Amino acid sequence: MNVLRSRDEIVNSIEQLSVKLNEDFGQDSLQLVQINSAAYMFTEYLLKHLKIKTYLHQLLFQENQNIELGDDLKNNIEGNEIILLDGIIITGKTHYMISEELKKYHPKKISIVCIGKKPKYVQYEIPRCYSLYDFEDEWVVGFGIGNDEYNTQECLIDTRE
Repeated sequence: MNVLRSRDEIVNSIEQLSVKLNEDFGQDSLQLVQINSAAYMFTEYLLKHLKIKTYLHQLLFQENQNIELGDDLKNNIEGNEIILLDGIIITGKTHYMISEELKKYHPKKISIVCIGKKPKYVQYEIPRCYSLYDFEDEWVVGFGIGNDEYNTQECLIDTRE
């Protein structure tokens, strides 16, 4: 087990990312769509630093199932900036599928904000991605990522043996 990023490093990166998001989206309100629960800690810290008017939506689904958007989200897509919030992007399939579904409702733009991505594994065309970190082959858990005892850790851990 190897600590990849400490809580302080992550919070500092989120603060820096927030500055960029505030610059890029400063005049618009944002519809934030949290994918499953992997980004819950990230979302909490991010919202503290965004100066933009935001609306948070939760999108829950199981892998390989149809994506169903709630009415609250459907009614707030057209003409708006949409940001998908997630933990780690690996292949990009989930983000591609969600983006394709969202496009049916004519958003102004779709972007992704995530803790990390694994660029060498991305196989799908995904929207513009703001990522705190790029990873290679690490098995990243912590800071809300993972379904085990590590997901509540306020750091990012590589659990490979």
